[in-house]
Amino acid sequence: MSFIRIAHRFLASQKWVTALLVASFSGSSLLLVAVNQTVESIDRAFSDRVSSTPLIIGRRGSRFDLVLHSIYFRNPASQSIPYGELQIAAAADSGLCVPLLFTHETSIHHSPIIATTDAYFIARKLAVAIGSMPKRLGQCVIGASVSDTSNIQIGDFLQPQPKSAFDVTSPVPIELEVVGILNRTNGPDDMAVITNLETGWILTGTGHGHISGDDGTRTNNTDGDSHIPETPITRITDENINSFHFHGDEKEYPLSAILIFPKDLQAQTVLEGKYLDDNNPLQAIIPEHVIQEVLESVYRVESILSVVSILSLAFVVLMLVVLTVLSIRLRKQEIETLHMIGCNRSTTIKLVGCETTLILL
Repeated sequence: MSFIRIAHRFLASQKWVTALLVASFSGSSLLLVAVNQTVESIDRAFSDRVSSTPLIIGRRGSRFDLVLHSIYFRNPASQSIPYGELQIAAAADSGLCVPLLFTHETSIHHSPIIATTDAYFIARKLAVAIGSMPKRLGQCVIGASVSDTSNIQIGDFLQPQPKSAFDVTSPVPIELEVVGILNRTNGPDDMAVITNLETGWILTGTGHGHISGDDGTRTNNTDGDSHIPETPITRITDENINSFHFHGDEKEYPLSAILIFPKDLQAQTVLEGKYLDDNNPLQAIIPEHVIQEVLESVYRVESILSVVSILSLAFVVLMLVVLTVLSIRLRKQEIETLHMIGCNRSTTIKLVGCETTLILL
């Protein structure tokens, strides 16, 4: 009978002790591995996206929330910034300026609806796998994951809804026509619905259209021509697209954030300096720095958990050694019997070693 079979028989006879040792050793080892893999996954998920976004301009407040909103399309900004800020940055020839407006999501799949310009597709290197880019009001493209998890096809319409369920002031949103499906990027864009900026402004009520004969209802606004349609249009067609228009000063149209891809380090430094004043309601942040601060906290937690895991593993090993020594003492008569029938000391050591190895494996 082999050493392994004898060791297996003995461990089977001590099943509760064996089970406790195996569970303790496995749990400690898995905890250590899980902590390392989780931290690596978080690091990779954050670093890949933020490293390609040099600068973000948004409403002053939580910098981390601004990063989540602008890069990962989470937690929409509670306050908007004026479109005029984008015009100023673009006029200064600072680099590629990308506006973002995120206030709505799809009603069925809750995918974020991002309104932007062609500059976003250039900056993120996005291209359509099927169909075309949105060319007019009311059109959109969907990410690869949105397409995979739904039956949405090109030519279908999506129903937007405000991201906040308590926003009762939002106008009746127009339906978005799907005209393209984006290539897979393995990032947040795969779960997004992207439309043009003008369509985003219509969703927020900055612009609207009228059906024939509907002159709208006047509102108490400083703009004497301001009005709202009595019968909202919910789908843009060739027949009604020319009735859509915007009210107010374009500089005040809402944006959620502006992504800046500076042409050089000097341009980036100048832009950062413009928003250093705490009295400025806007801020400019480098997302990589913000995420690095978060990851430093994660690394500290990882260090603590790693120490706990190592200590737990060391305790289990110590317990295994103690139990092995106690087992040898309790089995003194068995070992003496083995010696009497011809087994030498090395054979006994091999037998105990097989038992320990089986527990560790």
